[in-house]
Amino acid sequence: PLGPAAVAAAAKASRVLIAGPVVLVDPTSGKQIEVTAADLGAALAGRTELTPRPQLVAFFRPEVIADRLHSVIARLEQAPRDARFEVDHRNRVHIAPEAPGVRLDPAQLADALVLAARAPGRIGTLPLDRAAAPAKREADLRALGIKGLVSEFTTYHPCCRPRVENIHRIADLLDGTVIEPGQTFSVNAAVGPRTTKNGFAPAPTIEEGEMVDSVGGGISQFATTLFNAVFHGGYDIIERTPHSYYFARYPMGHEATLSYPKPDLVFKNDTDAGMLLVCRYGKTFIKVQVFGDNGGRRVEAKVSPRRDIVKPPVEYVANAARAPDDEKVVEPGSIGWTVTVSRVIAFPDGSKREETRKVTYNPRVRRVEVHPCRIPE
Repeated sequence: PLGPAAVAAAAKASRVLIAGPVVLVDPTSGKQIEVTAADLGAALAGRTELTPRPQLVAFFRPEVIADRLHSVIARLEQAPRDARFEVDHRNRVHIAPEAPGVRLDPAQLADALVLAARAPGRIGTLPLDRAAAPAKREADLRALGIKGLVSEFTTYHPCCRPRVENIHRIADLLDGTVIEPGQTFSVNAAVGPRTTKNGFAPAPTIEEGEMVDSVGGGISQFATTLFNAVFHGGYDIIERTPHSYYFARYPMGHEATLSYPKPDLVFKNDTDAGMLLVCRYGKTFIKVQVFGDNGGRRVEAKVSPRRDIVKPPVEYVANAARAPDDEKVVEPGSIGWTVTVSRVIAFPDGSKREETRKVTYNPRVRRVEVHPCRIPE
């Protein structure tokens, strides 16, 4: 039980705490903050303590202090800088060291305000923590054993189309990605849904055999570029889906399409060293480089001759204004075919592993505009 004297003492202590503004000063940098009596009053609270005797203790609630002073705290805090890989123009890998951050803990700040409010001049010490630890340290990155360039691949595209914006966006999102030994990497899991909020734009893509605009269209070119870089590095490809139609800008049989949530591009770092993805691009190209150490694996890729040729189906489009003996090719279409692609991985111990896959490209419809009388029943 608390008697009247304990309550009166708590009231007196509370009046001291909120009697005016409080100033906290960082002795190292000289930075200071002033907390108004209104902010102090909003955070004021009391709690009962039983030892060394039953009493009511006035204090400032840390969560209210954090809310009322969030802009001040944001100016003072500095996130720790993680160690990071940097690759120069000669493809040499360097490590930029980590740096500690500056943190202002709301609970420590609240306690400091109580001490300062009771001190002469209502001035106290600002409890800045300059030892906030980074998540990644230089030693951690060195332990990954990333020695140099393992493989790279480049594809090309016309300049300045909406799809290029999407290619560059996904490249920016994945540039600098580190995949640790034994880790499986999914592009869709890393990038997430393609939305305008996430920086993607509408552009043509294949949906149910037709070219239509969709947000994120065109990023299959990035998927193809990444796939080939990983493929030629000798890493384990777990999941990839070729295009349903052939595009001449990609290597036949060795390409990949991408959409959310499927199809996906998934591969595993099955080496003892980390993988570092570096994405470079310009107005007409996208390049993906893989840095690491694949243990001396060598890769040979093969593509069989085309077989099972399928002629394009013909679709007639009626136009009564066209003469019966005249026609106009609206879309030329293209043939379909099948190839067998393979990858032979040679290991330093002399062993080899061969992987084969059948890839089938569908024919594209040939559309011809004719007079209605020319359209077969």
